[in-house]
Amino acid sequence: METPNSNGTPHTLLRSEHRCAFVRHCHDLLGMGYKRLNPQSLVTAEETVITGELVDAIRAVTEDPRSPRWVAHYECADDPPLTTPGRQGKRRRRVDIAFVRTQRGPRPRFQIESKRLHHKASLNDYLGQEGLGRILSGAYARQHPDAGMLGYVQVDKPADWANKLRQRLAGPGGKFAVRKDGAFGDVKLCPGLSYTYHSGHDRATLHRPVEVYHTLLPFN
Repeated sequence: METPNSNGTPHTLLRSEHRCAFVRHCHDLLGMGYKRLNPQSLVTAEETVITGELVDAIRAVTEDPRSPRWVAHYECADDPPLTTPGRQGKRRRRVDIAFVRTQRGPRPRFQIESKRLHHKASLNDYLGQEGLGRILSGAYARQHPDAGMLGYVQVDKPADWANKLRQRLAGPGGKFAVRKDGAFGDVKLCPGLSYTYHSGHDRATLHRPVEVYHTLLPFN
């Protein structure tokens, strides 16, 4: 997870080892939750159904006495409202999945947007204003140095979708504000997730970058 910034300083140093360990644990929980699902039963399921099943499975992991002790410090929420400038009550945006580490003082959070990958236009949804665009605009993970994207693969292979994502993010025009040191590439965060990738982006409106971790989960 050591991706250098424009000055050559690894982002892990800027983000602290504690934050990096927190992000790894969130992905560990994703992997353990996914392992409890029956992917074949969700081949045609809607995004909200899959997300609900996944979050329920992750919660089961955190409450299982056989799980590692550290999971007791984590909570996972499905569709929680976010506190963002200019939005109150029912107008608040809702992120698909949010991890929180329970502790005294400020609590680390990791927010994830999820999309189905089930037809040719799915990539537009994944990368569009209501997908990755929510993170790049600061609508999601506004106060955080990193965020996640989940792709629920219902057609083709995860590696095929990963190649498409790599090509689109590297496309001309700098549409996705990918940093020179942040090209889409494989990253190993936990044994339970076989298709996890990283991309680094500038967020001009916030004047700080964001690290995005893309995880593709097979449901076909």
